[in-house]
Amino acid sequence: MPTQTFYTQWDGSKKQSNDSYIANADELTSLTKFAVQTAAVSVGAVAIELTASLATRRTILIQNNGSAAIFIGGASVTTSDGVKLDAGQMIEIAATNNVKIYGISAGTVNVRCLESG
Repeated sequence: MPTQTFYTQWDGSKKQSNDSYIANADELTSLTKFAVQTAAVSVGAVAIELTASLATRRTILIQNNGSAAIFIGGASVTTSDGVKLDAGQMIEIAATNNVKIYGISAGTVNVRCLESG
């Protein structure tokens, strides 16, 4: 008896498949629309945009690649009200390309961003 499995398509809809499932042409075409964009951003005492605005973005992964904490939030983020990411920490945020995320730090910190969608 084949094992029943479920997967989520890029459009968020659920599909059911079994061990002998073969993707149709439309599903394969939707996979070719997937894109990834990366960036290294130097974050300092002035809030800087971390997002590169990938047109098809669905998620952004932000990694603090430095040795000091960074704080993320909107354009007016500060070290007092931002979400803190300690050295080495990362966060993945579901956000379309109209959402801008900014970072700030007490010192200069290298941050890595990966947008996908």
